Amino acid sequence: MTRQYLHGNRNVQIQHVAGSHITITYDGASRGVPLEPALVPLPPEAASPARMVRARSGIVPFSARQGLLDQLIDWIHDAEEPFKGCLIGGRGGSGKTRLGVELCERTTEVRWIAGLLSQSADQGGLDALVQAPTARLVIVDYAESRVEQLKILIPELASSATAENPVRLVLLVRDAPRRTNDWAEPLRNYSDALDAALDRFELHVLPDTPLDRSERDSLYEAAAEAFASRASVAAPSAPEILSDALYDGPLAIVIAAYLGVHDHVDLPTSRTALIDELLQHEQRYWIATADARQLPGDPVVLRRVVALATLTRAESEEEARELLRLLPDLGDASAERRGDLARWAHDLYPGLGWWNALEPDLVGEHLVASTFASSPAVLRGVLEHQRPATVAHSLDTYARAATNSPALAETVSPLVTEALVDLCDTAIRQVEQAARLDILGEPTVAAALNRLLGVIEIGPDTIDDAVAVTPNRADLVLSPLALTLSELQVQHRRALSEEDPATYKPDLAGALSDLAVRLAAKGQRREALAAVDEAVTIYRVLADANPTRYMPALALVLTNFASRLADIGRHDQALATSKEAVATYRAVADTNPVYRRDLARSLNNLSCDLADAGHADEALARVQEALDVYRSLPFVERADLAMSFGNLANRLAGVNRREEALDATKKATESYRALASENPTAYQASLALALNNLASRHLAAGDWKQGTNAIDEAVKLYRPLAEADPTVHEPGLARALDTFSVSLRHDGRHKEALDASREAVVIRRKLAAKHPAAQEPALAGSLHNLAVHLSACGQLDEAIGVSREAVTIRWPLARANPAAHARDLASTLDNRAAHLANARRHAEALGPKQEAVRIYRALARSRPEFWEERLATALSELSKHFEDAGYNEDAGRAREEAEQIRRRLNE
Repeated sequence: MTRQYLHGNRNVQIQHVAGSHITITYDGASRGVPLEPALVPLPPEAASPARMVRARSGIVPFSARQGLLDQLIDWIHDAEEPFKGCLIGGRGGSGKTRLGVELCERTTEVRWIAGLLSQSADQGGLDALVQAPTARLVIVDYAESRVEQLKILIPELASSATAENPVRLVLLVRDAPRRTNDWAEPLRNYSDALDAALDRFELHVLPDTPLDRSERDSLYEAAAEAFASRASVAAPSAPEILSDALYDGPLAIVIAAYLGVHDHVDLPTSRTALIDELLQHEQRYWIATADARQLPGDPVVLRRVVALATLTRAESEEEARELLRLLPDLGDASAERRGDLARWAHDLYPGLGWWNALEPDLVGEHLVASTFASSPAVLRGVLEHQRPATVAHSLDTYARAATNSPALAETVSPLVTEALVDLCDTAIRQVEQAARLDILGEPTVAAALNRLLGVIEIGPDTIDDAVAVTPNRADLVLSPLALTLSELQVQHRRALSEEDPATYKPDLAGALSDLAVRLAAKGQRREALAAVDEAVTIYRVLADANPTRYMPALALVLTNFASRLADIGRHDQALATSKEAVATYRAVADTNPVYRRDLARSLNNLSCDLADAGHADEALARVQEALDVYRSLPFVERADLAMSFGNLANRLAGVNRREEALDATKKATESYRALASENPTAYQASLALALNNLASRHLAAGDWKQGTNAIDEAVKLYRPLAEADPTVHEPGLARALDTFSVSLRHDGRHKEALDASREAVVIRRKLAAKHPAAQEPALAGSLHNLAVHLSACGQLDEAIGVSREAVTIRWPLARANPAAHARDLASTLDNRAAHLANARRHAEALGPKQEAVRIYRALARSRPEFWEERLATALSELSKHFEDAGYNEDAGRAREEAEQIRRRLNE
């Protein structure tokens, strides 16, 4: 099907090819978008009952949920917003996919692209979808298994939507929520941006509105008529049994209609029996096609082959032949025999893969469960003999099938327990070998394994080892799995500690500390604080009773506790806790030198906490001590040294030792560049931060070219990181954008500088709304920067308003902690006075300038070597403000005081 229309002066064509992607042609070029036509019509000769009852077959007319369909059609065409999203939740068979198909079919206006998002979507296809000069309806089936795609897709589609070319996104979710009533739960807590988008989506839960009797009868009769027409028989009327709860959803009714047409008198009263009956009909199709090829028609063998194809989805004939060795009947079969069966299964169910699953999914999953629940060797072999993408598909199938099959869950649980560490290793390797961090084109083992762990029981024996191999660092793909494993570890150890506290309390405390790190990596800061707080409480009791054994563990968990306190802005408590951690490590390292490396790390953390509290000299002393400790060790991790040099650079800058700070920053950047070249996933963010700091040092030294090169690279590194995981990386992107804007302003690119600064403020506002105590200081800094750029662009009124907001944030911070925030407040007051003066509001400029001078006086009293020169400059500027406002006598006094300070400094 091809549709054509004019878009401005463009001739646009949209072409749908069943079983393939949709193509859009404009500006003389054709572009494939990662959408599949909703319908894949069956040819008249197709004999597979399962294919006939599929939502996408086009055989059964849409007749259920007509009211919801009409509501969604109105929603699609509502012109109020360019981008709108909707989530439709419901278990398998509730009609989600059929509803999505019908939405696509009803959205037939010539300028709409409407289809189901393909499982594979490379960057070129995604770009074509985003840039298409047309309206778009995108249906995402099994959205809960496609979080990596959605994190990339939603922001890009939303930003491309316009009133003329709107975008509507419909997410179909099958996994029911486990902890809440929110069907978006499987998609949440992966990124702030995705959570924010989901908060705005409409929600429809199909199980909340089961079909009423009239809808059931209507659907049954429409389906029976369609099946009867293909079979050239009379259609039966709707039976009374449709009132049974089994027939709440459309798929069960459609299957019942098929069975009713094909001489089935008594319809089943359980889902298992209903699907078994359909599979009996499907088996006749298998036998008939095998006979036509003169293959031995053993029904058991054929059933196992189809079940294996559904479970594995081999991508080539060679892979399929090898997988068939797993079946007990075919382990010793010839390559020719296995090849014949592999090709037979390939031809049964055409699709985008070489082997395609039996569908509907509910039927395919029941086939897998009923065929292999008593065949652990096959289920184990499937996990051992596949590529990561197909392992991910198999794990997903286990997860969905086990939900409805206790027998399969019971068989799979020990197998996954046994293979858990290997599966985690596979998940990690898949991420490390991926060309892009977002992994747009294939399912991930980590996400599939994470879903499976939610529906089966895992034996405790391998959980500790699995936790040990998964990284603590923030990682787009691996962090959710790592967090689930830590939660399972805590559950297991808590149960043991309740039975035997003396033996297992230490293990529980250690698990809680690890859980806190992983919760923090996922942005769940308050939950992380609660976990580590419990760990500290346990270790304090243990260390009091047995200091020799438990003081090292207490020191480690105190360091973790200090970091979690700092995460939520409780800096005073973080500093006190960090000091306690260092004191504890000192005592431990004095008696056991093996802990000197941990002491150095703890000193680094203390240095940061001291700097946050405004204790610049002590912060520098502690990081220098940390480096001294590292130098005394026989071996030092490169990452530890890189972090220490970065910390040292910041502390040197904090006491105006700029040349030394630049040298230390260069060392940190070189170290992180080497680490990132070996392991981008682990160290790209650290390299981006080091480059941002390097740019700041160069800019402060007046080396604008070097500074611009460094910050340009930092922003380019941060953007994909922040798109993939905003919770972790948006603060870094905002920081880099602020630095970038300074570089752009110096280059005379004021409009670009203003745009970068505005983007930083947008990010900071979002972060501060979620974590005000931790993020408001950074928001004030970005607002301060934005006001400067607005003033440079002549937008003085907005600059004055923005500077007022920055001052409003910094006042209470400076009152609560002058050492940490007074200098920032003085700087913002300075700038506010300048903006007011530029607007010729000279009298109003006096107040903020006088307050800035008062702060500089206090700073100069405590650190004259750092602040007297700045005080003199501020007094000279105040003199000018007094003069402009007509207060000449006051102007003279301020000017005289400034000259006195300068004479003293020059003596």
